[in-house]
Amino acid sequence: MRFCEILVTIALMIPGLLGQAPGSATPGSIEGLVCEVGTCKAITGARVVVTVFGPQPAKRQTLSDASGRFRFPQLPPAQYQLRVDADNFSLSGFIPVITLTDGQRVQGLKVEMRALGTISGHAFDENGEPLGAALVEVMTQEPPVPPHWMQPIASVETDDRGEFRIAALDPGEYSVRVTPVTTRSPLKAFPATYYPNTTDPGAAPKIVLSSGGEVSNIDLKVPTPGVKVRGRFVRPTNERHETTLMLIARNAAVQVPPVPARNMAEGESDEFEIRGVASGSYYLYVISETNMQKRSLLGRVPLEVGDRDVEGITIAVIPPGTIKGRLTVAADAINGDAFDPSGITISVGANELVPPPGMGFSATVSKTGQFDFGPVPQLTLTLGSMILPDGWFVSAERMDGGNVMASGFTSTPGKESTFEVVVSNAAGAFAGVIKDRQDKPLPAGRLLLLPAPSLRANPLLVRTTVAVERGEFSIETIPPGEYTAIAFPDEDQYTPAYLRDLGDKYERFGQQIHIGARETTRADLTVAPVELN
Repeated sequence: MRFCEILVTIALMIPGLLGQAPGSATPGSIEGLVCEVGTCKAITGARVVVTVFGPQPAKRQTLSDASGRFRFPQLPPAQYQLRVDADNFSLSGFIPVITLTDGQRVQGLKVEMRALGTISGHAFDENGEPLGAALVEVMTQEPPVPPHWMQPIASVETDDRGEFRIAALDPGEYSVRVTPVTTRSPLKAFPATYYPNTTDPGAAPKIVLSSGGEVSNIDLKVPTPGVKVRGRFVRPTNERHETTLMLIARNAAVQVPPVPARNMAEGESDEFEIRGVASGSYYLYVISETNMQKRSLLGRVPLEVGDRDVEGITIAVIPPGTIKGRLTVAADAINGDAFDPSGITISVGANELVPPPGMGFSATVSKTGQFDFGPVPQLTLTLGSMILPDGWFVSAERMDGGNVMASGFTSTPGKESTFEVVVSNAAGAFAGVIKDRQDKPLPAGRLLLLPAPSLRANPLLVRTTVAVERGEFSIETIPPGEYTAIAFPDEDQYTPAYLRDLGDKYERFGQQIHIGARETTRADLTVAPVELN
């Protein structure tokens, strides 16, 4: 069962209770139909709520009848919020704000809903016996999740027969993952397994679920037990505190959110033991738990795991390095001497999956261009977006004199490093028209502008925009250089975040663009044939 609802924020135009028009206002009404998307098959028993806010908020509720219709009579003039939900259906699209004027009847409102589906099956251990109390998750890579990410969206535990059933799923493509229970008592433990029996999320076949469909007999079997990873912490002092271990796959085609790895070592020694680890390449992180509001990274080591236990891993709990910086003006800038850096915020964020999410550091630039991040753990960091005066952009990034514009940078444990950010106003611009496959201008078409391949790891250099009326687009303040422009259709799935991960797949349909300093480059673009991919 699923309870889906869409809320639309509204403001009351005139005060009054539902069904009671203030003053001499004439009541109006709202009538509509609730049906399935595409076929418009009537949905009976959908719960429809209309609400008006004000000093005395009030609402009224009704059910759609056998023909899917609903009606709210005697409504005073106002703006209204409409909410619709139905068992095993999700709302498709957007319910607009409804404005009633004096005596107005709003008719013909169609609310479309999409039937939800179900995935069910069994989980078994390596001997084919039912796997009870195991966590089963349905995972997706569909937008707005980036293509290289797989995100869990629903979960359930198996019963004592190893059975599971996950309902209320939107139509789409899914993977299914089972994670057996890990306790201190077993001598063996199993890694998370993707349907039907792989530990690699990139190798998991997709389960296609249609609207209102049910996919059954999804049977997962965990492979042989994972191996153990044992080692010890090396601390610079005798200080001890709570720590969390985190294994994160390296160079994986598909990434999944990291989860803590339980330390199975007994006692409070500096030793650790992780069970049920699948073969692969990892980073093993140690996260401090001394302050739950602000965790800190204490150590990280690369780890290769095969089919045998890994022994003797040493994780050095290292002191952080420090990063001091300066903001300078490029030689090609016009009136660079007049540039005032004071008050500008410089932010950097972790370019790794290690939690906490969004781990980063920021500092305010002084009038002389100096800034200081202070202690920084050994993470790969990238510069975040900056608020600069109009026309200015970041033209270079250097760490201890080396170019880190695309690679990002790290601190040196126990040492001080210098991070330099160079800004310029010698930018270019790009403008033109996005057209569909029939050569007609496409309003709301999407544009992805990719820099040279060597620079694409820097998210600030990858630009996106949406065309306006007549398919026209414009991007300002672009660093000079060579780019590839790729146009996409007007589809909700092509959000800016999602577009950034489609460059490799659709680059062959792009157009090569040169952006010159203080110049505007113009070009018309035809959308990529996404239906062929």
